[in-house]
Amino acid sequence: MNLCLAGLLETGGNRERDKLFNVLVIDNGSPLEAKKLIGLFEEVDVQFIWNSENLGFTKAINQGIDACEGDIIPFNSDAVPRPGWFEPLREAAYCEDKIACVCPQHLLGNDKRCNTSLNDLTTPEWPKYKTRPDGRVALYWAGFTCVYLRRDAINSVGKLDEQHWHYCSDEFWCRHATEKGWTILYESRSLVNHFGEASLRELVVHDIELAREKIDSRFGLRK
Repeated sequence: MNLCLAGLLETGGNRERDKLFNVLVIDNGSPLEAKKLIGLFEEVDVQFIWNSENLGFTKAINQGIDACEGDIIPFNSDAVPRPGWFEPLREAAYCEDKIACVCPQHLLGNDKRCNTSLNDLTTPEWPKYKTRPDGRVALYWAGFTCVYLRRDAINSVGKLDEQHWHYCSDEFWCRHATEKGWTILYESRSLVNHFGEASLRELVVHDIELAREKIDSRFGLRK
């Protein structure tokens, strides 16, 4: 979490710079010592919502949607932005009227260039993604590890479905968006390191059967 916050502040969220965006932390029941470390960032104009227990990814995203007025960028705590990540996302989000959200290129912990919306982890029955004339890629869904969400798209599609504690809520939101005529984009010029599997570890605690299904069916069997 601290690396994520530090990266956000260094790349545009610090009030001492020309701020590009506001930073809101939604803490899902972290241990006390972690809360103390995270709370240090209040000194640099970071806002907080403190949940007494882990309400899950989906509920936390919806809390952020309710707490903010404009566009939002959900950002996983195990993701760290690279310099220059923000501007390409915002530019892509407004390249047309009905862009619902824009997904950056995720660099795995070892910097292998891989994005979960562009490989085997996409929903198998959906058609392949399409490259547009402007070089951007139109997706059928994008994981909300980091994604630029336009407020007018949220107003049109609604919030995430909270019956999904963590996995699938972003996928279904994107499906509803495309059904309403919105476009999901991938912008490769925006780079974000994603260290991964922190959410999966939480899911194992919350719902072991769903975790097994996700590992076996969507991510490939892991020993």
